[in-house]
Amino acid sequence: KAYKFTYIFLLCMVIILLAILLIWFTKTYKVSFDTDGAQNYESVLVRPAKKVELPPDPVKEGYIFEGWYLNDNYFDVDTLIFEDITLKAKWKKVT
Repeated sequence: KAYKFTYIFLLCMVIILLAILLIWFTKTYKVSFDTDGAQNYESVLVRPAKKVELPPDPVKEGYIFEGWYLNDNYFDVDTLIFEDITLKAKWKKVT
């Protein structure tokens, strides 16, 4: 009987592990781009703990693109994604 319990326990652990892996590998997060008046970019889907491939720098007449920002902080391209985010373009007015 102890062997039967051990096999059932191991089978349950394998099933739980497979379920966790299935959820992890099928999950994606949405990265959106707010260009603040420049051309629009489609959102992209990114797997957990992966980097997002940024689109080409947007162009806005009368402004210089200063980069993508997340919550007022410069977005580092090496950042791993763990949730849905919106990156906002930061602009400097040409004088």
